[in-house]
Amino acid sequence: MDPERAKLIDELGAVSARLAPHAEDIARQTNLKQLVRTWPALDQIPADATKAYLGSKYSITLGAAEKLRIWKPSAKSALYALLKKARFLAMCNVTLKAATEAVGEAAVADLVVSERTGSRPLIVAERTK
Repeated sequence: MDPERAKLIDELGAVSARLAPHAEDIARQTNLKQLVRTWPALDQIPADATKAYLGSKYSITLGAAEKLRIWKPSAKSALYALLKKARFLAMCNVTLKAATEAVGEAAVADLVVSERTGSRPLIVAERTK
């Protein structure tokens, strides 16, 4: 076996073992963060602003939104003109959620298939000798 790969596997195993007793707390923290992000009016805070929320023992600060590159409103029609229809459509990525919202679940159900193309779990286990 590749020594570098073995070293990485052993490090991942060691980190996983140290975190295992905290798995429930880590999952709860993730759920609580998701819950906080659903609070009303969060989407009305300017993207470059921060907002603090106070508990009796802790505070939460919602940071400024990360900067992402996005298409200008005129970009799709400009790309369509540059690429022509076939190449443009080959590059388009329509999300299932957006399509379902636009045309309904029944119409989308006839257009999709399920394939094993998602992420794969990594199962870390201590080796037995």
